Amino acid sequence: MAMKTVFYMFLLFLDLSFCPAKSLETPYEVTILSVYGKEASIDEVHLRPAVQIAAETIRSRVASGEYNDFIFNVIHRTIDCNEYPIEGPALAAQYYIQQNVTAFVGPPCSLQIISVADLAASWNIPAISGVASAVELSDKTRFTTFTRTSFLADGLASAVVATMKRYNWRRCSFIWSNTGYWSIMERALANVLQENNIFVHFVGVEYFESPLAAMEEAGKAGRIIVMATDGPVIRQLMLKALDLGYINGEFVFFNIYPFTDDIQFKDFTWKAGDERDEDAKKAYEALLTISVTVPTASDVQNFRSQIDAIQQEELNHTSIEDESLFLAGTLHDAIIMYSLAINETIGVKGDIRDGKAVSQRMWNKNFQGIFGEVKIKENGDRDSDYLISDMTDTTTGTFEVVAYFLAESAGVFQAVPGQEIKWPAGAVSPPPDEPLCGFYNEKNNCNQSEGIGTLAVVLVTSIVFASVSVVAFAWIYRRFRRESEVMKMLWKINYEDLVFLSTSKSSAMSNTSKLLSASNAGDADSFTEKKTGATVAHYMGRHVVVNRVRKNVITVTRSMLEELTAMRDFDHTNVNRFVGASTESPNVCFVMLYCSKGSLKGLNYLHSSVIGMHGRLTSSNCVIDSRFVLKLTDYGLFEFRQGEEIDVTSQEYKQKLLWRPPEYLRTSVPAPTKAGDMYAAGIVMQEIILRSGPFGLESGNMTVDDILQRLKNRESPPYRPRLNEELSTRDVIQLCENCWSEKPEDRPSASALVAFMRSINNPRPRLSSEEPKGRSQLYSGKSSASQRSQVSERTTTLTDQPLDPQPLHHRKANYTNNILFRMEQYANNLEALVEERTAAFLEEKKRCERLLYEVLPRPVAEQLKKGLSVDPETYECVTIYFSDIVEFTKLSARSTPMQVVTFLNDLYLCFDNIIGNFEVYKVETIGDAYMVVSGLPVRNGNLHCREIASMAVALLRKVESFTVRHMPEYELQLRAGIHSGSVVAGVVGSKMPRYCLFGDTVNTASSMEATSEAMKIQVSSEAKTIMDSFFEFRFKERGEIELRGRGSQKTFWLLGLIGEKQEKQQKKHFDETYLSPKVYF
Repeated sequence: MAMKTVFYMFLLFLDLSFCPAKSLETPYEVTILSVYGKEASIDEVHLRPAVQIAAETIRSRVASGEYNDFIFNVIHRTIDCNEYPIEGPALAAQYYIQQNVTAFVGPPCSLQIISVADLAASWNIPAISGVASAVELSDKTRFTTFTRTSFLADGLASAVVATMKRYNWRRCSFIWSNTGYWSIMERALANVLQENNIFVHFVGVEYFESPLAAMEEAGKAGRIIVMATDGPVIRQLMLKALDLGYINGEFVFFNIYPFTDDIQFKDFTWKAGDERDEDAKKAYEALLTISVTVPTASDVQNFRSQIDAIQQEELNHTSIEDESLFLAGTLHDAIIMYSLAINETIGVKGDIRDGKAVSQRMWNKNFQGIFGEVKIKENGDRDSDYLISDMTDTTTGTFEVVAYFLAESAGVFQAVPGQEIKWPAGAVSPPPDEPLCGFYNEKNNCNQSEGIGTLAVVLVTSIVFASVSVVAFAWIYRRFRRESEVMKMLWKINYEDLVFLSTSKSSAMSNTSKLLSASNAGDADSFTEKKTGATVAHYMGRHVVVNRVRKNVITVTRSMLEELTAMRDFDHTNVNRFVGASTESPNVCFVMLYCSKGSLKGLNYLHSSVIGMHGRLTSSNCVIDSRFVLKLTDYGLFEFRQGEEIDVTSQEYKQKLLWRPPEYLRTSVPAPTKAGDMYAAGIVMQEIILRSGPFGLESGNMTVDDILQRLKNRESPPYRPRLNEELSTRDVIQLCENCWSEKPEDRPSASALVAFMRSINNPRPRLSSEEPKGRSQLYSGKSSASQRSQVSERTTTLTDQPLDPQPLHHRKANYTNNILFRMEQYANNLEALVEERTAAFLEEKKRCERLLYEVLPRPVAEQLKKGLSVDPETYECVTIYFSDIVEFTKLSARSTPMQVVTFLNDLYLCFDNIIGNFEVYKVETIGDAYMVVSGLPVRNGNLHCREIASMAVALLRKVESFTVRHMPEYELQLRAGIHSGSVVAGVVGSKMPRYCLFGDTVNTASSMEATSEAMKIQVSSEAKTIMDSFFEFRFKERGEIELRGRGSQKTFWLLGLIGEKQEKQQKKHFDETYLSPKVYF
């Protein structure tokens, strides 16, 4: 391919070098090269008729005298956009030299039009397009002669951004296809979102196994999901969203649908004629579609007829009814635009081959095109209008326009009067762009009131349905508590918080944690190795063991969250406590408490718990803590460790297999079982009896591989470790052999094993008439409790602590065990007391923090909590609101002091509830004066003015219906003032500190209130200027008033939000312009 390209360019070079150039002195012969692709909708069949129609229009205008006299020629050529990236530039070079063309039209593929536009700029001839949408072509410092009438990908991206700004969304997920136009859309959206500081999570459909996986990935990082892909894929994605439960009012979906073109973009309807049509319609209720506005023009039908005639007569093609004319229309408009510039150039006797001069005559111009007026911006790009459509009728599934973005309004989101977006699942407001507690419960200020609301709903339901109230409340409460614990992820630890100890110290501590030590060096088993993969560290005041998991990346699923939560809640005297886990790549690990000295009751508890089994029981996983209590560790976490990278050929891995049951070794994908734990317990008992590792008597003659192979083979009798009966009693040896039974169901249970050990430590005196029990009554899984209680006294004890506090004369146990048992009880009581006091302290701390947040702004309070000083800070622009009660003195004179206090408390409680809906901060109340500010201590751009204005209108409306409790007939009146400007804010004083504002802005805002009138809001000219930028408020000029210290100032009355009259005018204008009876795409 590379050699073919070089050879092709070499021939072209020879052709260009030896072909004599034609004279450039012919002033009025215009020749354009029109290049088409081979792909549907941009091929010669669909685009050439539009070019021919435009050429005939130009020639007729010349003949009629409407244009100056010039000859207009068109050269038609077709290229393969995907075959040779240089084919388009090569054609341009050939016809520029040989045919002396004056302009290039196309190619329609983005990669090649960029190269042609580069050549056109260097040769100073115009390049025009009615198809290209690439973002790069807007750079007119590079493409100095390029002009286009096609819609822009970055225009659609700007419409997305305008919508997100409208609803204060700052993050989204973007699902896109890496093919054709959608790859251009991806680059455009990435640029526009980055310029506006909006976080976007990109999800390429082709990079996932299915649309379900792509949608699930998008939902993990965003609640606002934008999609740019073909129509059928959109339907699959929306169905997957429905299956995942995303159509619940917490998600909003945007579909970028440039224009109707079933060939290029496929069908975007929810109807497919299959069994899931109703599901698709339900899913599309959450879908908003952004597309280009194509107004109706009178000559569209005539244009279609001309296209059909040329296709049938000259190109042998029969067009499909309602086939898209959009690209044909924009290409036709591009050539008409070029002819207008040529005509103007000839009229002023300019050079029609001066590409920059001709291009400048096309820029910043308006002309009449096929679909109406075409507006070309000052950089040569088309300025388009865009629409948002929503399913307004959920019964029929009909989409209607609900908002628009007009070019002359700089793309500002404008709602259609009388039309509202129907948010999914009956929601009355747009959802936030992220969950309340964050996507991974990472927000510290998570609002816990949601849980209280849930309990309140459950309580009300329980009262109504009294017959099931107790059961329903208990079940839902437990479910809620469990769900809350799961989502809090209290098990998650920060890897950086682990302080690892030095190697020498770790080694010394590890040596003390071995379960058993050989009585002499000669008894050490060659198979026994030190436990690897675990490191001693310090975490939150405790020594812990860090167990690394051999996985670089871990995906936390729902089932894994439940598993890790269950592990954290797991607590038993004989089970080592799970501290937490880290999922940070590449430091994936789990952490358990460190036992510095390193029972069967622990195994029994595991088997009866939600975890179900140990799964990796070995002697090295039996550790002893500082109080000489044996604990089981390294249990559970089956899903967390699934997929761990393990070297199955290493001796370490093979060594651990000696504790695994035969059925485990014979399975390609083994799973842990309770019966497997019992087999491992038998191996551990063999180690204790022989004072050696597993298969201690065989280790001298056989390798690990030999032993594992014999275990896999189904020998008769089965191959098992040999025991020395001189080192233990026959019953203990028989118990080991039962644990090694070939059939898992014949092995004893953990509870039976505990009963056996208890009978050893608490023997029942045997009557002389009783005979010793034989082999058949030793403890299998099917033995009864009466059989297990009749075991004779043994001489070997396998437990290391008392199982119940019986007096010493009732059983054979040493004094140390009793002392350790009582010490452990004291420790447990002390831990419970400490936890109770700690919980009380934390609750009191929360109450203090809530009070502090009521007195001071949260950011200021956080600094004070950290012991930092709060320095005064200058804010360039904030908005301040003052109000007081008209004739408050007279009202107070007619009331008792207690009635005045009650009245003010009622009023300000009402005000406080209202301002909680806005991004404002109440500075103080002095008597009947009420002061509120927005824009500090957290800056919010110019939104502070809109927040204060909206709040002021809401307060005034509330006062109209407010009733004074002790004087119901009294008509309360309020006057208010608003001003915007700079202030200095800071905390004043150490006793009863206050957050105060200083500056002339405060005085001016107070004067605006003092000079206001009853039930009116006076606004300064500075505040009105900012409010005007939002197009949401109505004003009436008051005129000039005298303000103390500022002289005469023009002020305005804030009348409220934009009224019905303006809405009707906007709707009428929009209907006449954009909602004509038939729109052609």
